[in-house]
Amino acid sequence: MLKSINISKKVFLNKNLKMYLLIFISVFTFITALGTLYSIYNSADSNPKLILLFLLLGLISFFILFILIINEVISLLRNLKTNTAGSNLQKNIIGVFASVAITPVLIVAIFAVIFFEKGIQGWFSKRVSTALEKSAAIAENYTIETKKKN
Repeated sequence: MLKSINISKKVFLNKNLKMYLLIFISVFTFITALGTLYSIYNSADSNPKLILLFLLLGLISFFILFILIINEVISLLRNLKTNTAGSNLQKNIIGVFASVAITPVLIVAIFAVIFFEKGIQGWFSKRVSTALEKSAAIAENYTIETKKKN
């Protein structure tokens, strides 16, 4: 009986620690994102060291979240291997959540690629190339005329 109380107490502390760590990382990541936005917002006056600091803090928070996710995946795999109660339900819930979360990401990514492809294609169209060549010729002729007058 005493052994089961110690084990449940250890699991409770482990879950509490994970919860507090997740809250801390979430707040830390949000503050890092705001700091990155603030440091990049005024691009003419931005401090490269400050931007690098915020990007490194974002990278650190990403790695911590990645480690927590890997830890949960390993725990799920261990539970599936030992056939712990609820492990199959947890697997099904994770599968549904992953598919529901990935679907909008894929749709947005596909439309972003199409949007940028069409936008960049417009920059390099025949009309734009012709206009740029003629502008360069006019600028070159202006430079030659200005040098002749001086």
